[in-house]
Amino acid sequence: MTVRKLAPSSRLLRRGLSWVADVLAPLALLIAVLGIGAGAGYPSWWVSLQVVATAMAGGYAVTAWSAWPRSAGSRPGSLAVGVDDGDDARVLAWRRRSAWLAAAMALLAAAASAGAIAAALCGTASRDDQVDRNRRELPAVAHDLVTTVFSYRAGHRAADRAAAAPLVTGDFASTYNTPPAGLPDTTTVHWQPARIALDSVGGRSATLTVAANVTETAADGKTATSGKVILLQLVRSDGQWRIADVRDEL
Repeated sequence: MTVRKLAPSSRLLRRGLSWVADVLAPLALLIAVLGIGAGAGYPSWWVSLQVVATAMAGGYAVTAWSAWPRSAGSRPGSLAVGVDDGDDARVLAWRRRSAWLAAAMALLAAAASAGAIAAALCGTASRDDQVDRNRRELPAVAHDLVTTVFSYRAGHRAADRAAAAPLVTGDFASTYNTPPAGLPDTTTVHWQPARIALDSVGGRSATLTVAANVTETAADGKTATSGKVILLQLVRSDGQWRIADVRDEL
């Protein structure tokens, strides 16, 4: 049998392609699965997917680099083997198996990459849908929040604020739950939002400007109404919108 020797440049090309098939393909699989998690928001099922992908990539690397017969010369893979490596039956058998293995890993990496793209597109669409829902719901939500959080009855301020405490969060919660000492509790305060503008809306946060009429009723029955404009920072957690920050605009 005549053995055809490959030029050094051809052998370098084969070994370069082998690196692509046997090293970069498993890495591409893992990166693509990470992309799926990022696009899907890292759900619980993604952890199992990542474990499986890591095991498959590791198993592939071990097979490609360790199981290839040493008689074939430098490892790994069928792409690195030329006809000048001989036609030993074991070499030829491993060449075929390695080719199928490389093809399977390439298909897995391609499928995972397609899944990452789909997850990113679906995740973007889902977030856009959530933002649209928030835009529709937030005016009514902000109206109820402002009325409930900032209104209280004379003699019942502490109780009314305690009842509204689940509607506030962050730094504003500590301020809200500890009103200034010495503030008399003899006035009924009622906030009535008149206009609400959406400044910025995201999937889990929003900033709104609220113009409200604030009516104060003293113990003697006298009332006074004034206008207030506040900037609200809202955050959504556990399916509930809460006030995280309040700033006076006027």
